Amino acid sequence: MINIFRRYKNIIFFVCLTASIVTVPFSIRINSICIILLVVCWLLKDSIKEKISYIGNPLFFLFISFYIAHLTGMFYTFNIQHGIFELEKKLSLLIFPVILGTTPKIKYEDVRKILNCFVASCIVVSAFCLIYAFYRTLSSNSFYSFNPQTQYTTYYFFYDGLSDIFIHPVYFSAYIVFSFFIVLKNLVDNWTRLTQKNVFKSILLCYMVIFLLLLSSRIMIIIFSVLTLSYILYLFFKQGKKWIGISVSMFVALALISSVMSVPYIHKRISELYTSSYIFKNNPETNLNLSGKMDAVEMRMANWYFTIQAGKNTWLFGTGTGD
Repeated sequence: MINIFRRYKNIIFFVCLTASIVTVPFSIRINSICIILLVVCWLLKDSIKEKISYIGNPLFFLFISFYIAHLTGMFYTFNIQHGIFELEKKLSLLIFPVILGTTPKIKYEDVRKILNCFVASCIVVSAFCLIYAFYRTLSSNSFYSFNPQTQYTTYYFFYDGLSDIFIHPVYFSAYIVFSFFIVLKNLVDNWTRLTQKNVFKSILLCYMVIFLLLLSSRIMIIIFSVLTLSYILYLFFKQGKKWIGISVSMFVALALISSVMSVPYIHKRISELYTSSYIFKNNPETNLNLSGKMDAVEMRMANWYFTIQAGKNTWLFGTGTGD
């Protein structure tokens, strides 16, 4: 068994690495199993001396320092159990930099394969989300469910109602945006004429934009819009076609705005950015009955307020990893 591993260790390591990245949009448990297999493979792949010799990128120390800061916070945290949970949740921030920083540089072709697999994974997960949303709608004969205790309405085709079987909609939106630009870059680099592959990639891009809007993450929609318009301007300005680039970017901007305005739920979430009071007053007598009375922006203001209050006496080192 050991001899077989030594013979195919690079292939096995690549498979484990790909699986660890591909399963990111899926459940944490599946992804954790793949990461464990990757760690075992990494430990057996090269000697410690060889691993150390591969370290040459200063970013290696920058990435792992973030996790070390969390680890240091365990020495003065009060909630040990939650601190351990936070360390487990952020373990990938240590594992991936250490593993990638102590292995030979991955070839460009292999990186492209991993990225393509990640895109495929996001598409599969998004398809499962849509299928499950259809199932919930048909089984309940309704597009939403209402929780009387929290006064919260879950819409099956939007935001957390769409992605709650896998991951938080903001994280998933980030993965969709990343996948979008992987496909877009591939399309731009290989565009010579209208082929079936290019048509398929174009359809895929449209699908990802629609799904991103359904996820309704405000910050990711804004980031996506800025990045897309900037990329369009960059492409056309690079070719000396300034006015065409400005025209195309304006058309895309209008299309995005029209899409947001035409869907009531998305419009409501975006409009909260300029209709919210952006005010939170700490009143212990009424704070216990705020459920359903605050919009998402005001709720974040409340979170920031209490975060500042909690950190006033521990502004230098923080409150601890688990607090």
